[in-house]
Formats: sequence, structure tokens, C-alpha cells
Amino acid sequence: MSLESRLADVIDVEVVPGTSASDLTYAMKTHLDFVIADEESLPRFAIEIDGSSR
Repeated sequence: MSLESRLADVIDVEVVPGTSASDLTYAMKTHLDFVIADEESLPRFAIEIDGSSR
């Protein structure tokens, strides 16, 4: 488990068909609140909570 991983670290957006430059920029700046990974550190589940949670 890790806290606040970048979306680009969880999803390889460069290989998703139709990804635009703005999509790539968004993925590089956006953070997920929680990411659950398997024993090989592959992401399996991610949570993003919008709004003020702190």
C-alpha cells in the first residue's frame, strides 16, 4: 500500500489509445489517495477521494 501515488505511476497513460497531451499532463499532476498493490508491487486497487479530507 502507498499513499498519494501519481496517477501516471499507477496507469501507463502513454500506451492508452487516444491519450492526448492534456491527458498526460493531468496524469502526471494528479495523485490518488490510496493504492493497494500486490506482492510484486503491481497496483490492484486505487481510491481517489474528492474534496477536503484533511
